[in-house]
Amino acid sequence: MALTKVSGPMTLAGTVSVFDFMTPAEITAVKTNTWTTEVPDVTAAVQAALDNRNMIGGTINFPSGTYKINNSLLLWNTADANSTGIALRGEGPYSTIIESHTNNSPLFDIRGTKSFTSGGTGSTFFNGGGIYNMSLDGTYAVGDADAINVQGWQYGEISNCYITKFLRDGIRQWVDTGFSSADYSSSSIDIVNTTISDCAGQGVNQTGAIGAWSWKFNKVAINYCGMGATISSGGNSFIDCSFMGNGYSPAGTMRLGGSHLQIGVISGGAADIIIQGCEFDFARLAHVKVDYCSRISISRSRFIFNDRFLTGALTPSVGGVVLAAAGVDSNVQLLTIDSCITRVDTAGVCNAFLIANTANVQGVQVIGGIFTNTGGATLNKYVGFTSGSNYNLINDYSVIEHGIAPEFIQGRPRAEYIGQCSSPIVPTSAIIIFGTQETLNNQIFGTTLYNTSTGIFTCPITGYYSIDFMLSVIGATPAEYYQIYPRKNAVNLTEWQFTGTGLSRTMMIARYYVFCTAGDTLDIYNNGADGKTITGVYSQIVIKLVN
Repeated sequence: MALTKVSGPMTLAGTVSVFDFMTPAEITAVKTNTWTTEVPDVTAAVQAALDNRNMIGGTINFPSGTYKINNSLLLWNTADANSTGIALRGEGPYSTIIESHTNNSPLFDIRGTKSFTSGGTGSTFFNGGGIYNMSLDGTYAVGDADAINVQGWQYGEISNCYITKFLRDGIRQWVDTGFSSADYSSSSIDIVNTTISDCAGQGVNQTGAIGAWSWKFNKVAINYCGMGATISSGGNSFIDCSFMGNGYSPAGTMRLGGSHLQIGVISGGAADIIIQGCEFDFARLAHVKVDYCSRISISRSRFIFNDRFLTGALTPSVGGVVLAAAGVDSNVQLLTIDSCITRVDTAGVCNAFLIANTANVQGVQVIGGIFTNTGGATLNKYVGFTSGSNYNLINDYSVIEHGIAPEFIQGRPRAEYIGQCSSPIVPTSAIIIFGTQETLNNQIFGTTLYNTSTGIFTCPITGYYSIDFMLSVIGATPAEYYQIYPRKNAVNLTEWQFTGTGLSRTMMIARYYVFCTAGDTLDIYNNGADGKTITGVYSQIVIKLVN
């Protein structure tokens, strides 16, 4: 029987239904999910609808039903011009099902930017639009099939969708080899109220593109994929998301990848990543792996360790949050983990927070963690945070754990000298102090900053320093006049004037801020009354870098 395809509406704007481009037989097949050799698929009809809206925007409605698609659905920029994106709207993820039968190709191929090799400038994009309220089902796809390949799409949305069973990735940020830079990719994409499940590759894969900035994941579930997500660009965030079983199939079979989140790759530029209010439940290798990135915030999230599939080993097997697993060159800077819960349900070995390679990791803070261990596991809370007595000081790792038995790992302090006065009497010279902070400064900067013989502090780096002075003198009378000078390079900065009170103790307190370059010297010099006893326990001088 010959089929006659309708031409579809001629309007150039507004909303159309994909049924407007189908034959009656195709519509019946979609509604009833019945297919014959005469109606093999509806790829051509759906592509006609996309072509009708392409480059002009609008909405295409997908009524309830199952749409069999044999070849990639193309949304390509054909004019090398900025264009309004198309909104593809189904009637719900369990009502509108786009069923992929593609062979080594994506279900949706979105290319909002033309490559240089195809005559484009590389600087135009699809703006807006999205995919809403539908399922993308890869059960029947073959080979390297993805649900969505995206390149050159800005301010788009994927909302209230269910993406499942693709043999490669759910959402794949694709980089055209015709571009000289990976910056020509997709930014500011929101993935909201969406589940990505049982994809053999990755739930979300930015494939090393450094231009996939500001993707926002809100209430997204990524389960049983080879890898949950790989994020290689900056400004990405995961808010109230959940991850479960990545590295396994639902039946417990191991898959490549093995972790929930990989933040940063060698070719990426990941920075300013936020993970907040998320739950991470058993992965094969790690909950979160962090490499080649900076300014990462993980807060109010829960990391669960167990042996869900009874493999005989606690998972994730490597660790909860793992830093620099990519190697000694992996640089991780300014990572904060705040108010997170680690729950261990099964016996085994749990490495909650692990620094795998320490050479290029600095500025790590763990604040207010809570741990529960009901399975009798060996719980290693902070692996790699210390190595010898001074390692954590040099690398600036710090932990403040609240609870019945708080644990504290001292981080690297700012350059400073803090100490009590050791001069027994007020001298007519530099006032000498001595304290434990000098030991830490020596460990950090490899040199002694304060000379206990001369009272001179040498600034190790350039910046603003504060000088806090407190001196308690016994028996100073109102007739005694003290002239205290904070000095830089032996030159007076200002004069602090004090007189005795006639009481048992006279307390002298002052503060001064000064800008110093590395190598400048600071000291506190008295040119007034002298000879009275100093109460060392109440007297101290603090010289501290404040920026």
